[in-house]
Amino acid sequence: MKTPPVSIRAILAGGVLATWAGEAVAQDAASLYDTCFARTYSPAHLAAQTGQRVSSIAVQFLSFEDNLLASVVYTLKFGTRFGFSGACFVKIEGGYECEGCTNDGCDTGGERFKILWPGGDTVTLLNDSTGVLAGNAQGGRDYLAADGANRAFLLRRASADECVW
Repeated sequence: MKTPPVSIRAILAGGVLATWAGEAVAQDAASLYDTCFARTYSPAHLAAQTGQRVSSIAVQFLSFEDNLLASVVYTLKFGTRFGFSGACFVKIEGGYECEGCTNDGCDTGGERFKILWPGGDTVTLLNDSTGVLAGNAQGGRDYLAADGANRAFLLRRASADECVW
């Protein structure tokens, strides 16, 4: 059976979260440990999505205190890189809810995001509730609002090099 393509527009339009196949339950977190998922957007995509500020994004999954840790790095259109991470210990339908943190001490302002993973070679980072605060090595801060073109990112399995900060 051929699986239908997943479109970001479908995710945003109706909140319908398509899976490639099977059930919409969270997969085993250990299966994501030491994996990387990434996406770089083409200039044509960015021109068409004028509200999208992120030009590339990557998520590396690690084990942290027997839970899933999502380490996110993204680059804005003008080239500045930011990062945040989240402890993804809450299983939800189709994935995990993560509590965001922006520094080594994992200080948090209550930010939350989701990782949706039906198994396989794609994940969706869903920023649909609080928005997320990110930081960079120069002390800069960036905020990805929980709406519009910075709400959902469909990422594909990638090499570990694409997740390097």
